[in-house]
Amino acid sequence: MPSMFMNYQSVYTVKPNALATGTWSLDGQLIPNPISFAAYSVEDSTGHSNHECINSQIPGATHQARWKEFLSDFTRWRLAYASVTIYQDGPDLSNQGTVVVCQKPVAPSGYNIPIRQDDLAMGQVGSLHMFHLEPSDLPNYASSQAMPNAYFGRSKDGAYIPLKLTNTHQKWHSLQDAVAQACLADLSSPLGNTPYALVLPATSDVPLEGIYPFVSMNDAHIYTTPGENPKSYTIYDLTSAFCNDNWADFSFKNMSVNTSLSMFFRFGFEVQLQPGSSMSPHLKLSPPYDPAAISAYFAIARELKDAYPAEYNDKGKIWEVISGIAKAVAPGLVAVPIVGPMLATGVGAAAKIGDMIHGYVKRSGRPTLGNVASAADLDRTRNAINNTTRVKPRTTRKQAKKGKFLAKQSKMLGLD
Repeated sequence: MPSMFMNYQSVYTVKPNALATGTWSLDGQLIPNPISFAAYSVEDSTGHSNHECINSQIPGATHQARWKEFLSDFTRWRLAYASVTIYQDGPDLSNQGTVVVCQKPVAPSGYNIPIRQDDLAMGQVGSLHMFHLEPSDLPNYASSQAMPNAYFGRSKDGAYIPLKLTNTHQKWHSLQDAVAQACLADLSSPLGNTPYALVLPATSDVPLEGIYPFVSMNDAHIYTTPGENPKSYTIYDLTSAFCNDNWADFSFKNMSVNTSLSMFFRFGFEVQLQPGSSMSPHLKLSPPYDPAAISAYFAIARELKDAYPAEYNDKGKIWEVISGIAKAVAPGLVAVPIVGPMLATGVGAAAKIGDMIHGYVKRSGRPTLGNVASAADLDRTRNAINNTTRVKPRTTRKQAKKGKFLAKQSKMLGLD
């Protein structure tokens, strides 16, 4: 089906409490969700607080408001890429601190509850799928260091974290598999992780908010009205199901309260649109299925560390790492396997990746089109062949090689 790409970018600056003294720390997660890109908890001398990094390019004040706006345009979506680059900002005399990053599988516990409307004497009129995070799902400075590909460094060097995609990112999501966040009982915990009984006392007359990871959502619970004839209502907000089984944890420790962290998020989603959407002119046919490209992506991703210093994104050093791995595990690599990371790193990557792809094709002698070429691919190849000078005795070796390569493409595509 036709689809389009939505490329989102958001920037968040994180600081300790203005009254904090000494040092502060942060535990956060890069979350594969189109509405909230991350959640984190800040700990300093004044206590702790939970926060949510909401997609700033979707209108709305809360998670739920932006979710409704998102649904007004899109019927289905799936994750294409996600990354965050984190910088520490502060004076040279206050740049102490360390950072550790790991990526790990996260599959939140889920269960269904009936949606109650006993004021209408209807009993169970439907069910609601809920999730909550287990203690092992939460970010932790100490346990993250034990992961085999974890990154450990100085906080002043920041962190560049391209999220590794699992095969679940290929699954389409929609309103049909939307989830609610379970109400939690242990509100004294920094992140809260104990599932609540889902029934609040009659004195609780407002929806609960502020539970990690989606602190601006109303957590699902059953509210019972006070008085002699109480009525029960199921109160909840919905959000997208998680679009990848792999999450990234990042923990900063022992930072001076004179410093702050700036987080730059880049997320991409392939989306399908509601009929009549104003964005429908941007729809295009999805890329053809390419199992070799997908295999090459996973082969490269498994060799990468879970994060790198921030300069690996700024100065393009990550491409040196990727190209070194690709030479070993995927020498015949073409464009598709590294499109996601390319888009996640920003401007300038396209030219670099173009050089890499040209080198792989040249070494392998394999054409990039194959037997599944589209009409546009055929036209481009035909034009290239028509505009190429025939090989003559005095043609340079480079020109001769190019002529042979185009002739081989022509024969394979049936253009000769």
